[in-house]
Amino acid sequence: ALAAAFNPTGAPLEHMFVGTVFTATSVSITVETLKEMGKLSTRSGNAILGAALIDDILGLILLTLITGASTGGVSLWIVLIKIAAFFAVSLVLGFFLHKAIQKWMASARWNRKRFAVISVAFCFLYAYVAEEVFGVADIIGAFCAG
Repeated sequence: ALAAAFNPTGAPLEHMFVGTVFTATSVSITVETLKEMGKLSTRSGNAILGAALIDDILGLILLTLITGASTGGVSLWIVLIKIAAFFAVSLVLGFFLHKAIQKWMASARWNRKRFAVISVAFCFLYAYVAEEVFGVADIIGAFCAG
């Protein structure tokens, strides 16, 4: 059912997967380009970056739906509810983690190396929780952690 909903043309799911992968925007390259042009802090620069981030988020959600369609027997609404639940939990957890990290960084007990290790650990943790607990693509978890 999910495969039919996302595949009205009958194209193989592999083609849809490849097309979805190419929706990702290189936000870092966009930031550097806007910075070199002196347009990063402008209204246009903010609009471009906002659109790029929304594009990446929607691309990841679509990637999750496409990979869910490849397994078959999964309802579209179940996948969408799982994605929404993961984002809701991530937002709440992220709010509290942000406060804790701000307090930690305000103290003198942190350094860049330790911060990098903890950041990578959060990416792996979120990826694991996304995949194993919510059943969505692990890349969505890593993206949310970032």
